[in-house]
Amino acid sequence: MDTVLLRSFRTAADLGGFSAAARELGIAQSALSQHIAKLEDRLGVRLFDRAGRGVTLTTAGRALLPRAKRLVDESDSLPMLLREDLHGGRVQLRVGSIPTVSPSLMPGVLAACKAKHPDVSISFSEDTTDRLTGSLLSFDLDLAFMALPVEDERLLYEPIGDERLVLVTPAGDELLGKEMVCAPDLDARGIISLQEPHCLGTHVREFCGRAGVRHSVACRTTQLATIERFVERGLGVSLLPEIGAWQSRSDSLGYRALKETVPPRTIVAVWHADRERDATARCLTTSAREEFGSQIASARAWFAGSAG
Repeated sequence: MDTVLLRSFRTAADLGGFSAAARELGIAQSALSQHIAKLEDRLGVRLFDRAGRGVTLTTAGRALLPRAKRLVDESDSLPMLLREDLHGGRVQLRVGSIPTVSPSLMPGVLAACKAKHPDVSISFSEDTTDRLTGSLLSFDLDLAFMALPVEDERLLYEPIGDERLVLVTPAGDELLGKEMVCAPDLDARGIISLQEPHCLGTHVREFCGRAGVRHSVACRTTQLATIERFVERGLGVSLLPEIGAWQSRSDSLGYRALKETVPPRTIVAVWHADRERDATARCLTTSAREEFGSQIASARAWFAGSAG
């Protein structure tokens, strides 16, 4: 319902006349009369009885008045309420993450944001980089956490942190006796990795290509847990992100750093350039950076002690 029409009706009802209402609203009396006529036409009822030089409400007009006042008042306060919702976090935010980030980072991030913004409503989805990118571009997601590169110029991103790949082997593997593992040590070893649509699978392949590792892929999967179970049974070795490997550390697995310089993968928060980040989205990004920093410090301290 048009609030302009309802405002004209409310003012005329409160002041008891069209001329007084027109002066109050700063419009011509003919314009106000048109507003009332249009409202009556839309509702299919007569709202005023003409009483001398003034007007009185009909039964339908008396029924409409409290509703009209409420709607006009809500319309007047809408900008203020919207600002409060945006700054106070009372919005729904649609967030996504790649699978190699979700289990290690997102539970803590979402919990921290909920603690700061109790009224926030967050829907979360996990998917591959390509699918998350498509959802951001179609405005089906507001924010996503993934690894660089972000190649579409329509997307903006903010770094969360860097993490390296670590070698994961069966417990007791001979490679664990080495102070540092070199690329030749991985030759002829079966590599267990994620499928290529997952950015980690691409990252591992690119590392092996740069380091000259003549590897054969023994298994391609879609879950980190599957990789770890295959490695436990001696079916190959793998390269996993530091935080994920640390969080799922097991006595049946061994972990070592690599001698070759492995470009770290950079985790970023990504959003569409045409979408403004509200307070909740900024809170999530800040919480992700803090959570990542805490996790990576603990992971590197553990790996350093384990290697020693």
